[in-house]
Amino acid sequence: MKRYFLILLMIFPVSAYSRWSLNPEIAYISTGDSLSPFMLGASIETDLMKNLSLGYRFGKASETKNAETPNEEKIDFMINMFYVQYRHQIKNLPLYGYGEFGAGYSNAKVTDRWSSTDTASYEKKDRGPILSLRAGTVYDFSQNISLFAGLGWHKSIYSGSLDATGKSISGYQLFFGVKFNIFGSNNEMESRY
Repeated sequence: MKRYFLILLMIFPVSAYSRWSLNPEIAYISTGDSLSPFMLGASIETDLMKNLSLGYRFGKASETKNAETPNEEKIDFMINMFYVQYRHQIKNLPLYGYGEFGAGYSNAKVTDRWSSTDTASYEKKDRGPILSLRAGTVYDFSQNISLFAGLGWHKSIYSGSLDATGKSISGYQLFFGVKFNIFGSNNEMESRY
């Protein structure tokens, strides 16, 4: 774990004015299939400039429909991505609108189970690049805690077994979470205290 943290420290710029935040989130995602699981994830983010930040996000989702029946269907999906986020303050409120572009890596496994005389499994796995667009709002409750929510779209670009069967892992996202500042503070809030 220490090794990953040190790698992130080397990738992200560090300065006395940078704000670093840890952002746990939950998202409802559409996969382009009949399954739409909840994804649990987190990101670490740092400011590049006043309204521009860079982050790394990890997320994992899993859903099973008709468990332990002949028509069981299951999806496991995981993402790792870097993103750039631009935010704009709304008037003089501690409220921001933001847009975000992300790119990285995802992998997915879709399992269908059926029964005729014997129970059998049909499993397809794939991995490849993922692109993501998001837009939402952030509300600063204090200098160290903010809430965020929004909508997004994601597309995994596969060329293996899932792609060959016509299963496309893409769709929309509905997400919300909390930003906890590890270093620095919500600078716009400081002028109000």
